[in-house]
Amino acid sequence: MRTDHTHLHLLAPVAKTLFRLVLLAAVPAMSAYAAGDLLVEAELDRPEVHVHAQAVYRLRFLHAVDVRDVQLAAPALRLADLRRIGEDRTFEAERDGRRYRVHERRYAVFPFASGTLELAGAYAMGRVPSNAARPDGWRAIRIDAPARTLTVLPVDIQADGAPWLPASALKLTEQWTTVENGVHRRTLRIEATGVEAAQLPELEVKVDGMGVLPGQPRLQNYFSGERNVAVREQTFVIMPADSGLFTVPPLQLRWWNVATGKAETSALPGRTLHVGEAASVPAASGTWLKRIAFGHLSAILLLACGGVLLALMRRRRKRTREG
Repeated sequence: MRTDHTHLHLLAPVAKTLFRLVLLAAVPAMSAYAAGDLLVEAELDRPEVHVHAQAVYRLRFLHAVDVRDVQLAAPALRLADLRRIGEDRTFEAERDGRRYRVHERRYAVFPFASGTLELAGAYAMGRVPSNAARPDGWRAIRIDAPARTLTVLPVDIQADGAPWLPASALKLTEQWTTVENGVHRRTLRIEATGVEAAQLPELEVKVDGMGVLPGQPRLQNYFSGERNVAVREQTFVIMPADSGLFTVPPLQLRWWNVATGKAETSALPGRTLHVGEAASVPAASGTWLKRIAFGHLSAILLLACGGVLLALMRRRRKRTREG
């Protein structure tokens, strides 16, 4: 028994030394994953927006220790459209006096239902140095982002039944081109900031005494900074049925200014078109575009028939030579 106690007494200092070595080796690894070394932030640029208006959601992953293969995942939304804004940004920032490496991703949020919109489910992933013995010395981590809530306001009653178009800025422009035979082309363009192109209303052009043929509209979305700019462009062909003066009425577009909280109207002035007798298109002869289309079609058919006839003649000559 004395011998056993003696052995234990001799082993005690060795055990204490080994424990201290293990503890000292573990301290740097533990401090690498201490609270505050890895952070995930989520924020909205505003607490509330109207239906179909844009909000900006920013997701950030901050790390004060080495992290590899950083990935950011967007929140899952059911009652809103989510569009990524540009490329991810990487920069340095300070939190509570400490420097961090920051990975930031931005999204444009377009809610399509009023009420409370919860933005949850976003997270950041990466690989950090591993405490345990691993083949590559790294282990995967995932940190969930805090949920954020956006209040979505309904359509404002001051819209007065006009198409609902909530934007922070809107520009309505036109371009006129005169074609031969008294035909005019009018191109209308809407540029609205803070809304999607699908939300831009269809414009109508009506001129008494003249036929109007609308072209296919062209829709486009692009970002200017963090704001989406929606574009709708459409060309109308205006054709006279007789000579004389024709009045093109002013064109108005009502929209909701989210910056001022008021309804506004953008307008294009009217104008008078003068069509001379030599330039007029008689109504009995059909529309100008139909006559041009018929002429093109006739030419195409003639060319096709000529090509078929030439191919048959060549085949016949080849058979005659082989015979």
